[in-house]
Amino acid sequence: MTTKELIEAAQGGDANAQYQIGLLHALGKGIPRNVKAAQHWFSLAANNGHADAQCNLGFYFATGEGMDQDVDMAFKLFELAANQGHGQACCNLGRFYAAGIGVDENIHRSAEYYQKAAEAGISEAAYNLGIIHYNGVLQGKPNFEEATKYFLQAAEAGVAEAQYALGLCYSNGEGVDLDDEQAVGWYQKAADQDHPSALYNLAVYTQSGLGGLEENEAIARELFEKAAKNGHERAKEMV
Repeated sequence: MTTKELIEAAQGGDANAQYQIGLLHALGKGIPRNVKAAQHWFSLAANNGHADAQCNLGFYFATGEGMDQDVDMAFKLFELAANQGHGQACCNLGRFYAAGIGVDENIHRSAEYYQKAAEAGISEAAYNLGIIHYNGVLQGKPNFEEATKYFLQAAEAGVAEAQYALGLCYSNGEGVDLDDEQAVGWYQKAADQDHPSALYNLAVYTQSGLGGLEENEAIARELFEKAAKNGHERAKEMV
């Protein structure tokens, strides 16, 4: 469908066409980027029950980009989208409940929404749910088995924080059997994304020749330097 045909369909009340036109304006694809126009079309589509549009419009209200910030309206829009099973909207509600944004803080409701989002394939939600289980805030004690399950989901999706967290679990034998080689593998993946703590831990393993790595002081030093450059305080003491 051409842009002209999309506009005609959108003007005729087609919610998906309204959303698509909003997306073109939001991304500046084929037409100049125009946040106000994007919000206009997202609003029309949202009013017609389009979940993606509700979530995107909620983002604008949450951030205040191109409009007055209104976290209460953002919450309502995310809730509308989440009620239709929208994964990112569920993740956003998880964040709102965790931080008490637009609603009373409630870690149990946060976990419920992160769970729904993780089941919908939202890797950020899987990582956040892993942290909740790791810190034991739901039942008063850590649940490392659940934590590692969600860390793995997020880690396999490429989330550096989750890759580091999973490496840490393997280093400490938390929720999984202690396995230095697995730990090194996940630290390496996170280090490839310049995760400072993963770089530091990888340097320690390299310096000691653990986890299947050859002991190599020169490579360890390079890793310490890279970790320091990325803000790791202990690494700064090593260089």
